Amino acid sequence: MKKKFFFHFNKKKLKKTSFLVKKIFIFISIKKMAFFEKIFFHFNKKLKKMAFLVKKFFFHFNKKN
Repeated sequence: MKKKFFFHFNKKKLKKTSFLVKKIFIFISIKKMAFFEKIFFHFNKKLKKMAFLVKKFFFHFNKKN
């Protein structure tokens, strides 16, 4: 009884489910991209700060010599 029900249920829901799963995966991948972009942006900001500090340091160092 349960198996028959599940088979019937699955046949009807399979198309809807696959559609939803695709939608969810697309949503997740978009979210992931946003997440990675955020990390990259944060990292980029840090890199810029570091580059600035390094430049400052070298400028200071060159002034001394």
